[in-house]
Amino acid sequence: MHYRIKILLLVFLFAFFGVQVSHTFYNTNNWPFCSYNMFNRIMPPETEEFMIWLYDSKGNRQLVLPGNAIPIEYYRTPVIMGDVFDGDNEDSKRKLCEILLNHLNKSPWGKFDEILPAAKPTPGSHFIGMDVFLYHYNLDQFKYGKKLEPVSGKLIYSYHLHS
Repeated sequence: MHYRIKILLLVFLFAFFGVQVSHTFYNTNNWPFCSYNMFNRIMPPETEEFMIWLYDSKGNRQLVLPGNAIPIEYYRTPVIMGDVFDGDNEDSKRKLCEILLNHLNKSPWGKFDEILPAAKPTPGSHFIGMDVFLYHYNLDQFKYGKKLEPVSGKLIYSYHLHS
């Protein structure tokens, strides 16, 4: 290769990485440059999260994340929960709850990559119902080493299998 071509390629390489670093620093995206901001955003101090209370046939209950009830990547579950439970379609809400309870009872899944493990009922029992809540959190109340408790919770939907 000629000396001038090597210098030109080296200048292009430094310019390319310089532009990439600036996109990362300024948190901007312009293809083919990306800020890689998937996990570096700052959460607002007030946030809401869907949570699910599962009830088993022995009378026990457990609080789980939607990712423990839906066998997909945990970060995709809020969109599904919002699409179904923020709407007025009662049939969709009932069907989703029925499908989730049946799937948890008949074919639970294990943890894999970004998929959380399935919630498990008390040994010798099976899930018979679920309550979907929207919990409101204030992240300013977080103390290192302590569990962050919700400020408030609102029951969105309740479903129980027929006997």
